[in-house]
Amino acid sequence: MIKGSEAPTTVSERGYTFTKDDENPILLEFETFDGTMKTASPEFLMAMLIRQQLKAIEAEIGEKPTKLGFCIFDVYGKKEMNNVQTALGKACELMKIKDFCFVPWK
Repeated sequence: MIKGSEAPTTVSERGYTFTKDDENPILLEFETFDGTMKTASPEFLMAMLIRQQLKAIEAEIGEKPTKLGFCIFDVYGKKEMNNVQTALGKACELMKIKDFCFVPWK
């Protein structure tokens, strides 16, 4: 995961730009469906993706999962793996998910 000043500043073909403020070293600025510009942290956006996956899992098995396991491919270095786990942990905190784990995959 890229941190701070290493991140590119614009990714126009994707429809978002990277920015920052005093509280967040990385924010994504994007246009919403109604045309307004919004900013969100990567952890917040990941939490929204997790929420959608939880809805899909609940629809498939008929009940809400009580635990989450994240399978992370072993293609990252130690620092990058720590960054990924930290970001996913913050996303789970935003979703008030307390029981989660990381499963390495080789």
